[in-house]
Amino acid sequence: MIIWFIVIISIITGMVLLTLLRKSKLSSIEAFQNTSGKKPATMDDFIKSLGGGNAKTTLLSATMPFEKLEQNYYNNVAGRELLTSDIFPDFTKILESAIAQPDAYLDNKTNNANIKNLVADSNDKFTNADIQWCKSAKMPAYLPPHLKGATIGCGWYYIPDPNLTSSGALGQVDGPIFPNGPHNDGVNGIPNYGSGQWIWNLAIAQQLEDIKNCKRIQSCIAIDAPSVNNICGFCESTGYAIPTNSDGSEKYPASRTVGNITAPAANCDTTPVMNSASCYVPPTPLVTPSGVDCGVYGYPSSDYSIRLYTQDECTNNMGGIWTPDGQCLIQGGGSYSSQCSALNSVKPKSAIPQMCEPDSAGKLSTECLISLAKSIGLTTSGSIIQMLQSAAAPGHRDTVAIQILKGQNVNVDPVLYRGGVITVSAAIAGYDAIYSLIKGGSTPGIQHAAMWLCIGTNNFDPCDLPDTTTGPFFPECVQQAWRIAGCQPAGKDYPSQPATLDTLNTLTWGEVNTRFQKKYKAMTSTSDPDVQDAAIQSCLGITPSRPPPPPPPPPILETGFLEHGDVGMGVVYSESNQLAPYFLINIDRRPWQPIFNRLYNDIQNGIYHTATIKGQRSGTIYTFQVTDASNGRNFYGYFGNKNMSKSAPIIFNQEPISITIA
Repeated sequence: MIIWFIVIISIITGMVLLTLLRKSKLSSIEAFQNTSGKKPATMDDFIKSLGGGNAKTTLLSATMPFEKLEQNYYNNVAGRELLTSDIFPDFTKILESAIAQPDAYLDNKTNNANIKNLVADSNDKFTNADIQWCKSAKMPAYLPPHLKGATIGCGWYYIPDPNLTSSGALGQVDGPIFPNGPHNDGVNGIPNYGSGQWIWNLAIAQQLEDIKNCKRIQSCIAIDAPSVNNICGFCESTGYAIPTNSDGSEKYPASRTVGNITAPAANCDTTPVMNSASCYVPPTPLVTPSGVDCGVYGYPSSDYSIRLYTQDECTNNMGGIWTPDGQCLIQGGGSYSSQCSALNSVKPKSAIPQMCEPDSAGKLSTECLISLAKSIGLTTSGSIIQMLQSAAAPGHRDTVAIQILKGQNVNVDPVLYRGGVITVSAAIAGYDAIYSLIKGGSTPGIQHAAMWLCIGTNNFDPCDLPDTTTGPFFPECVQQAWRIAGCQPAGKDYPSQPATLDTLNTLTWGEVNTRFQKKYKAMTSTSDPDVQDAAIQSCLGITPSRPPPPPPPPPILETGFLEHGDVGMGVVYSESNQLAPYFLINIDRRPWQPIFNRLYNDIQNGIYHTATIKGQRSGTIYTFQVTDASNGRNFYGYFGNKNMSKSAPIIFNQEPISITIA
């Protein structure tokens, strides 16, 4: 019993001692964290710290280098990369002082990290892509909105002149970056720069462009034009269209100002007219049987029973007495409103002016077509109205412009420029389709062709044609394309003859250029000298003078007639009695061993010679390619071709033969 009591006491005492001496895991980690040291902490250090050992590095100091590295990247590098251009090849020297500035709140040991992260804009490809992106938008609303805090983006160069096109451009709040192009040479610059103003706020720009686009509609009947239908309404009181919502309400009832740019309101005193069927048609002036001159003043009452007037019309034009309900009384008795009610006898059914009433054949007058063209925005400086006024046929430049538009699926009906049978609505739609390409054309050449026809321009180059344009073409343009392809006027196929030009006029412009380019490439696309010579004469008009070809090399072996016999006994030959052609000759008694050594080595290197065997008596000539030969080290030499077959095992029948190997 006493022994067991001693054992139990010993166990309890041991457990108490272990409990008193044990450190918690938390205190070990805390001790590791707060221990100072310089080298990075390791797992071994951590284990030692748990066991009570001394650690020289803390967890805090071990994590600090990584945190500082990340902090430096996110604060000094990320998002601060700059794009440079070839204009600044030594950008490290130019920009270092500007961007490598210290930050008082950061550990600024960046080693010029910003400079190292610059990306060179090779050949301005990034810049040109941005410029083209901004220029591609036909209206400010199609440009991407400016990002919050962005200093560079797409703005709008607004030109108020209705005959000039505004343009999107890469820029900043205070102006475009490359108004005259990246190299200040006009290439890829802003069209018509200097004729407008820079607008950074795209909403302001859109309001100005909407007003400009609608205001060109100068006649109510033109409000059905596809380019403005349902987005513009005609204001009878001002005589031009204004931007509207689809329900006919004013889109811009109030002006808007941002900075020093103001977009005016677009208001109308009356409800804007959204389609030509609703256009007001003034009545014919009326004089009553009693001699009352009603003119065309006033407007119908809602039930069309009497005529109503404004106070000015009644008092100043009619000389009557105006009442607040709109009636006009005759001084001395009677009522203009009653006596002039005949003006209300017929409700307007059509807005088509009398000059645009078709004749019995359905033909519209020249005056009507000119009026409709002007109502869309065409001017007397454009060739369409000039052709209508002069009754002249289209000139060559007019024809080219029409063909360019035809290539864009805009078919210019000849009636539009020379008169004929057409409806008013079709004429309006036709003029509108042409005018819309001034802004909507996919290339400057298409835009200038539309300008030439509609409003006139000095920038229309009839040789700057889209590939889809069909002929006829200016002969000068065809000849210019020939020269650009690399060929010369002296060329045999120079496009100057009527027959040649007539053939080319049946092609598209892209096909013409492709044909000329093939003419040029034909000079180098073959190794056949005859084909090359013909191509050079066709393209350049030069007759090549070629030196005569070098004579063929002499045979490597040429014998006289050798007798048939045992090659060990003299300079003789033997023919192998088999179908494969093989011949054996003595080469020791003549200096033919080096020749066979060369023949052997040539075969090993893939160079094959031709053997010609001629019989003295029979005159038989047998030729074959030598693909097998001895190496010239023995007194005899053989040559043959195991892959060929003779007509018989022996063809020379022991007659003398001559051997030529070339």
